[in-house]
Amino acid sequence: MMNKSELNAFYRELEHRANMVLGQWVTLRSRPAELRYYSGHYTKNSVGIYEADAFPIPVLSIKGLCDVEFHIEHIQVTSKLKKMDAIDFDYQKISGHSFELYGLDDYESTYGDAHTPLEVMMKNIELSNESIIVFAFTFENNTAPATLKHFIHQLEHLKFFY
Repeated sequence: MMNKSELNAFYRELEHRANMVLGQWVTLRSRPAELRYYSGHYTKNSVGIYEADAFPIPVLSIKGLCDVEFHIEHIQVTSKLKKMDAIDFDYQKISGHSFELYGLDDYESTYGDAHTPLEVMMKNIELSNESIIVFAFTFENNTAPATLKHFIHQLEHLKFFY
């Protein structure tokens, strides 16, 4: 078990990465952003089943656009599209990025990821009862803040919201 000093050092590193992205975002001055800690998030376990995590993580919320979650193993940018916009979306614009699509109401129902054939993903979305589709983009922990800022700015131009 970690002692208080180790836990503080660990969280300071997570918060430092979050503040670096916040600093990059503030330079755009396009939308307000706020850094907070949240618990009650879910991550997939080793067999692909979602489990609730009991510890808080720093989350940078960019008003009306996305949340940037600083997990222990990775960074995740979460945003949304309306169902019809997700069906009509040009997925080439996010090619090369790791992502997963799931429902807003039923977050355990995944509709595809970066490796799912587009026609399968579209059929899954069409057959869903969801009106909003959540996009969760995963980045390595060492992703440069400027790279994240650029990606988030791209989401804004692609009509994503949160």
